Amino acid sequence: MKTWDVLHIVLDTMLGPHADERLGTVALASQPQPLRRRRASRALIAVLRHVFGTPLDVARQTHTTAAVHQVRGLVLGSTGEHPWWAVLDCIEVLLTELGRAADDSEGDHDSEEKTFITAQLNTVMETYGGGYRIIDGKVVPMTSASEVSAVEEALSDSAQIERVRDQLESMLSALSARPQDNYLRSAQEALDAVEALVRHLTGKNTLSVGLRALRNRDGDPFHQTIYSAWEKLYGYRGDELQHAKGAHVDLATARYLVVQACAFCSLLLAQTPSNSGRAADARAGV
Repeated sequence: MKTWDVLHIVLDTMLGPHADERLGTVALASQPQPLRRRRASRALIAVLRHVFGTPLDVARQTHTTAAVHQVRGLVLGSTGEHPWWAVLDCIEVLLTELGRAADDSEGDHDSEEKTFITAQLNTVMETYGGGYRIIDGKVVPMTSASEVSAVEEALSDSAQIERVRDQLESMLSALSARPQDNYLRSAQEALDAVEALVRHLTGKNTLSVGLRALRNRDGDPFHQTIYSAWEKLYGYRGDELQHAKGAHVDLATARYLVVQACAFCSLLLAQTPSNSGRAADARAGV
């Protein structure tokens, strides 16, 4: 119920007090249709297509009230036709579309609606014991505030390093995969994000060589055991996660590696002179 309350407030506000119209008519219109109304219509079209399997032409012909009613039935479980994870998929699709600019000229900044939904739904999940949290638009099986914070900080700190940011986003996508989990790939992507960052900082092609370069720099702030631990973790990535036949990673292991990798990325950036100020600015939204 609470989940639907959040989504309903946002959709109702964005669609506004207009006549019931076909989604395609609103979504593809230029002015005078308000941007928020167009964005909401495009989000509903995306939900119909990717969650309900509705063909694009049919989705565009669906009226706004009918689309909202379908989403309501899914979230409240009144249809009984969809698996439990469809609600999580619905949330992700809405967040993706609401955060996407309607026109290229508008940039790609997250909308106020996306920020509101993320904050409110995370509060609902925390209050009612949901085993998930929303991070960067993905609904992931993670509940600890410290774990969530570690991932969010790494995403923020690495915002200007495309390769690292891409690896972290791939990590989240794998961690949130449904219905078949992909914890193995999320663990691989997490460790690869560390390698990508070390490569960015040192120019070295392999993690072990890059870690040695960091360890040998003047005034290095870390104890050598930190580097040794990460060399061993990355060895685990090669021996167990990539080359071993039938390798299996459960959620607890994946979550551990994800959090450790994110924390190490933030630590490296904070302790690297040329990046420490940039990381702090990113967290402050500067």
